[in-house]
Amino acid sequence: MSLICRVIQVFERLYQISVLIFSWPGVCSDVKNYTTSYHLCQIKPRTGRDRPAPFQPVSIVGEPFERVIIDLVGPLPLSSDRYEYLLTLVDVTARWAEAVPLRRITAKDVAEALFAIFVRLGFPKEIQSDRGQQFMSKLLAEFNKHQTLRIHSVSSSD
Repeated sequence: MSLICRVIQVFERLYQISVLIFSWPGVCSDVKNYTTSYHLCQIKPRTGRDRPAPFQPVSIVGEPFERVIIDLVGPLPLSSDRYEYLLTLVDVTARWAEAVPLRRITAKDVAEALFAIFVRLGFPKEIQSDRGQQFMSKLLAEFNKHQTLRIHSVSSSD
């Protein structure tokens, strides 16, 4: 565990104890000042901030329904109709959201649910998802039976 993490834990614990036993104006800043002036923190050089991951270029979308983001939610408590999963779809430009209940999350079931949405709203040029490569390959194969479109897999940090 890094020293910074330990200091943060010490600060949080000292603050919790101080508030339970004592209370005075500025207790939070006093505890913070005490923990940041801790001897080990003063003698160990700081390593700097973690660098964020570089941005990935994403195409700019101008027309509604050019790019949609899909995700699968579940397993959820079984509904009376025996649905256990939810397919969510959000249009990036228009912020239109759809949710479709599913009994299973196979590529075929997801493709059928998406196809039903696309028949009503139009086919997007790009589908973005954080699902695994194998799942997306199967989904793309199902869609290639109907129309060509681009599927873009990304990872999210949830």
